[in-house]
Order: sequence, then structure tokens, then C-alpha cells
Amino acid sequence: MAAAGYANGLKGVDWLVRDGALTKLWAVAIQAMLKEALNVETKLRTVQVSVFFEETQAGNFDLAIGTVASTLMDPSDYFHAWYGKDGPQNYSKWQSPAFERIVGQIDREVDDARRKKLVREAEALLEQDPPLLPVAWEQLTDAWYTHVKGVNPRQIFGIYDVVRWDIGWLDR
Repeated sequence: MAAAGYANGLKGVDWLVRDGALTKLWAVAIQAMLKEALNVETKLRTVQVSVFFEETQAGNFDLAIGTVASTLMDPSDYFHAWYGKDGPQNYSKWQSPAFERIVGQIDREVDDARRKKLVREAEALLEQDPPLLPVAWEQLTDAWYTHVKGVNPRQIFGIYDVVRWDIGWLDR
């Protein structure tokens, strides 16, 4: 912190927190770690989900903790949304022409081995110049009774897929 010109730490950092059980819990824990390790004092500002998106899109925060979501478990979907120049979930407004070029190649590549290589290159760029600090990657595991039919948990990606019951039924 001293080398960055903040030998006495930072005070009054506006920390925008999305109103959710996990993000609120994580925010309090991280707030304590920031104070203890870096002498950064934050003021938590917990807001409803709709307000969170308005505030982050407008850039009205110093630090934010929320969630990002993807409809597909494919880098072509979430690389654009989370890190793309005008991505809807690129809250830091991060930009990288090199990253944009690689993501464009990923989108067009049909050879699986070459595509994976490009994804690793994009990930390396993200590690060299991080647009955000990930707190966690959640993996949610669902359990089913044997009488639940038509739903295959291996085909579910994230919490939003488990609300679809148009393909499932109870066999009892």
C-alpha cells in the first residue's frame, strides 16, 4: 500500500453489495480481511438486486461484490458477458484488445483442441491483467429421490436450470 501511495491505508471505500445471503456473508468476512491485512476501511452498502445492476452499470461504487451468471457453460457466452468491452456483466468496464481478438477466434474455432488452446490463452490474459477478483466459483449439487423422473442433474448448469419442471415428473 505504501508503494502505491497509501501508507496509511484507505478510508471510506464505498462497497456495493448485492442483497443475497452469500454475498452479504462474504462481504462482511472480506471487509474484515481488507481492514486487517491492508488497512482498507469499507462501508458496506447493501442494495436490492435491481438496484445493484443499475449502480454497477453506472459505475456508482468503489468496490462491488455480486454475482455473474451465464446461460451456457461455454467461454463464448461468459467471456463476452463478463469481460467483453461492452459486456452486460463487465462491471469494471475492463477492456483488452488482445482479449477481444482471442475471444473472436474462440467463437469461430470448430476444432476442439485449438479452441481449448485459445481459451487457455484468454485465461492467461485475464490472469496477467485481472478485470476482477473472483471470490468463489460455486458448484451446486442437487439430490433427487428415485421417484423423480425426467431430470438429469448432470445436464444442469447453475441454480437457474433447476427451476424447469416441464421435463420432470414424480413417479408415485
